[in-house]
Amino acid sequence: MPTRTSCQSMYEEWLEAFNASSICTDDEKSHALLHIRRLDVYLTVHGPEDTGTQSDWDYFLPEFIELLTHAASAVAASNKSASHWLHTSFVLGGGFIMPLCRLALRCRHPSTRRAAIHILRGSRRRDGHLEGKLAARVLERIVDVEENGSGEITECRDVPEAARVAGVLVKFSGGKGRARLTYSRAAGPKDERALVEEELSGGSHFRGD
Repeated sequence: MPTRTSCQSMYEEWLEAFNASSICTDDEKSHALLHIRRLDVYLTVHGPEDTGTQSDWDYFLPEFIELLTHAASAVAASNKSASHWLHTSFVLGGGFIMPLCRLALRCRHPSTRRAAIHILRGSRRRDGHLEGKLAARVLERIVDVEENGSGEITECRDVPEAARVAGVLVKFSGGKGRARLTYSRAAGPKDERALVEEELSGGSHFRGD
């Protein structure tokens, strides 16, 4: 398995080749999705791991904002060409649903992460098994968990390290309106983390209807 350092090196090689290329597209959506992918990979290989200090994500706020800007452009371009669609559109990778989910989990800036959730909530799109509206509802629960008891949140630093969660996993019970949410959070002075499980329910609230 490639090491984190080797992944960073491969990313830098790819970025150098990308910047030196003459790729040009008049397709606004394709252009936005390409940069979403670039930023999502950059954040994954350079940001803290699930077992690391989650406050380190705060240094990446400029990248989160840039990714959010490209996601808004992708949505706007999609709406121009598909304003007549009544059903959820489907892609298998390469979309903006998963990158926006990761942004909302990693970024603790209140307006930035909520803007990502807003885009997900308003999208009728599915990336693989992940549907935008359903993801938004789970992410709203994560925000509630992290911000509960912290007073007014105006900056990333207002969410204490001890309140931040990582390693989020969601398992949906098809057709039952339930989801099992699992995550870890700080549980001791020696970087110990405790595993937390929650049962989310609420009928269609968790079916993405």
